[in-house]
Amino acid sequence: MQHVALAISGPDPSEWFSSWVYGAMLLAVVVSVVFLGGILWLRREVRLRTRELEAAKKLAESASKAKSEFLANMSHEIRTPLNAVIGMTDLVLDMPLEREQKKYLEIVLSSAEALLALLNSILDFSKIEAGRMELETIVFPLLDPVTSACDTVAVNAHRKELEIYLDLAPGIPDMVRGDPFRLRQILINLVNNAIKFTQKGEIIVQVSATPAADEQHANITFAVQDTGIGIAKDKLEKIFESFTQADGSTTRHYGGTGLGLTISQQLVDMMGGRLEVSSQEGEGSRFYFTLTCETVTYPSQGIIRQPLQGLRVVLGDVSPTHVHLVGNLLQGMGAKVTIEESGSAVWQRMVATGDGPESLGMPFDVFLIGHKLWNGADGSDLSQQLAQREDLCKKTIAMLPAHRRKDDPHLDRGPHVGSILVKPAHPERILAAVQSIPEVGLIIPGLLKEHSSRDKTRSNVFHILVVEDEPSNQQVVTDVLERAGHVWKLAKDGPEALELLNREVFDLVFLDILLPGMDGFSLTRTIRNKPINQPGTGPQVIIIGNTGHIFQGDREKCLEAGMDGFLPKPFRPRDLLSVIQRFNKQLVQKRGARKKNSDAKIIQLPKVGTNQYSAALETVFVDWSRIMTRLVAAIAVEDFTGVASLADELKVSSHQLGADLLRNESFKMVIATRDLRAQELVRERFVTLESEYLKAVMVVVMAESERLNGECPNG
Repeated sequence: MQHVALAISGPDPSEWFSSWVYGAMLLAVVVSVVFLGGILWLRREVRLRTRELEAAKKLAESASKAKSEFLANMSHEIRTPLNAVIGMTDLVLDMPLEREQKKYLEIVLSSAEALLALLNSILDFSKIEAGRMELETIVFPLLDPVTSACDTVAVNAHRKELEIYLDLAPGIPDMVRGDPFRLRQILINLVNNAIKFTQKGEIIVQVSATPAADEQHANITFAVQDTGIGIAKDKLEKIFESFTQADGSTTRHYGGTGLGLTISQQLVDMMGGRLEVSSQEGEGSRFYFTLTCETVTYPSQGIIRQPLQGLRVVLGDVSPTHVHLVGNLLQGMGAKVTIEESGSAVWQRMVATGDGPESLGMPFDVFLIGHKLWNGADGSDLSQQLAQREDLCKKTIAMLPAHRRKDDPHLDRGPHVGSILVKPAHPERILAAVQSIPEVGLIIPGLLKEHSSRDKTRSNVFHILVVEDEPSNQQVVTDVLERAGHVWKLAKDGPEALELLNREVFDLVFLDILLPGMDGFSLTRTIRNKPINQPGTGPQVIIIGNTGHIFQGDREKCLEAGMDGFLPKPFRPRDLLSVIQRFNKQLVQKRGARKKNSDAKIIQLPKVGTNQYSAALETVFVDWSRIMTRLVAAIAVEDFTGVASLADELKVSSHQLGADLLRNESFKMVIATRDLRAQELVRERFVTLESEYLKAVMVVVMAESERLNGECPNG
């Protein structure tokens, strides 16, 4: 049998391994290509997205900037003519007018103020929405923004025959740290809201305080309570939404944008509090918030905590709430208060001989009478009875609503009283009214005396430069200044203002910021950089910035540019006069300093040829030269002890020679060495001191030159 061997053939193992390796490498290459391609594609997409986001961000920032600029420009364009409308109307209302004319003008003023309130609300809402609202942190008297808010809205309340009261609990701190402007704005919004939705009754602004976790802080609660229409429970949360009121019908009936409460809530949140409300439909509402504020204690020397201590006061009004709250204020100031709620009862107190049990053997010192008793609304004839007793009239204070003016017919019909207290009553206003009655003989030292003398300081007449390009605003400002008795000059632009400042001496510059050509900021910097000895107004003049362009932090820009204050448009005449009054003390001091400097001498040399004259020459050319050389060296090495010693030596020496200006600068140099910024201040002071030194030396050189020329044979 023949065997046949069959050989089974298969792939060569080496070939199979090579094929596998090549396949794996090919797969790896493909995967790598795909992976790298994916990475490149992702990077490309990221770059594209980044560019798109950057473009979108720039577009958004550009749009936000354009929006801000538009709102700021819109604010300026609206405020500028609105300033003339409000200012002129207010001026005319102080003139003798027929009743119908006065009524129409009051409607014009009310409408202009409503437009201003709307503009302010929209701007504030835009700033908060954009995250550009910033809070100040300064020390201020706690009651200042509270009383200011009440005074601002009192006219609107009293025109609706509403009473507005201030309820101050005991233990409120005098001074706190925070933002008084925004606190005032919150309270004005809340009180205006209460006025809007209250048809009859009263509005009470309450302030109370409780201790905080540490002694340096206090929890201060502010509340505004009204007797208005109230809010239904299911509407309470809705009222804080933007552009929203409790329901559509209230918007139509009462008007408004619905922004006031929204802005107030957001401002309270920024201050670390929470605005809350409790209300019952048909019975009124109470809006309240609590802020934790840092309290600040100042030395109390010269301040009397109870300035009316021992004063016997009769307080009469038909409103139980009014006599209760005003009585509390009087008692808190130390007065002994007797309350009566009818004209006949008040009259009995007035004519008391002092032998009754209530009089404690002595007559009353002051009578505070509400306008409804004064006008006989309770059926009495108090004003007619009082007209027969001039001695009692002099001790009587009539409490009148805020919208009553000096030509009020109620006063025309009644006797001439000792003083008028414009409601709402608050401590400073009560104190000023009582102090204005000479028969009381109340003298208050310290800070309270400064408050009470405000009316007297109005007699100060200042020389004011008005820099304004708008004719209507020129008229408003100059009319207000003229009526207040101030002397003014007008400049329409920066160059004209500089020409006047170089020629005349002004106490104050009232400066529009948006001037054509050289704007107010540039003009201020130019004034501040003027040489101190140049004729005309010096670089330390008081400058008040004024503009309607307030959205972009112009207040801060004004201060950074070197201005001393800022008054936004539109403003009422009293706002302008209030700004001037705020700087009254500083203006008087600067005027005194100018007068003193004008009388100061460069140097008073003894008679030529005397021994004293020779000694003066030696002092100037030897002693002063030595002092100045050492002074330069001491400043170079920042030896401020040596600087102070040398400056003091120069001060004594220059005083002996009658070099008043050099003596003044030497003394300023001594003071500068005690400052924390001595390095900077000393160098600045040395420039002025050296200038006065060279002037004095030049005077001596000229005197000696004239003496030598006079001794020459040829004359």
